[in-house]
Amino acid sequence: MQDVDARRVEADAAALGLAQGIRVTSARGYLLQGPELTAERVERLARELFADTVVEQYVVAPVGDRRLTAPAEANPAPSADESSRRPAGPQDDAATPQLVQVLLKPGVMDPVAQSAEAAAGDFGWDVEAVRTLRKYWIAGASG
Repeated sequence: MQDVDARRVEADAAALGLAQGIRVTSARGYLLQGPELTAERVERLARELFADTVVEQYVVAPVGDRRLTAPAEANPAPSADESSRRPAGPQDDAATPQLVQVLLKPGVMDPVAQSAEAAAGDFGWDVEAVRTLRKYWIAGASG
């Protein structure tokens, strides 16, 4: 599947003269907070609400987990008999892309997060907060 957001960032960087020939991979994510959000419940939200599992893969992990810094190809889609909590992470070499994470500023309307919070509430679970984010892994850029 074409990574349209990544192609847009590559084109914008080239058009602005910031970087020629960079390679970008992108992903979207959700930060969830709530007293009733167990690992199993978050897994269910990811599978049934956030990801279109026909064309998308997902990773469920706590903030700070190395799997959240790895590009999608380092985190294969979970199978029915495999936990999405297996160890994975970026390689520690000079070719490793740099990760940029982008969140809306506090107070800025985030209709996707609001919809996600309402939908999670429809599962009957107390969700205190949802934030959306975009991730960009950028390779080939030089200082």
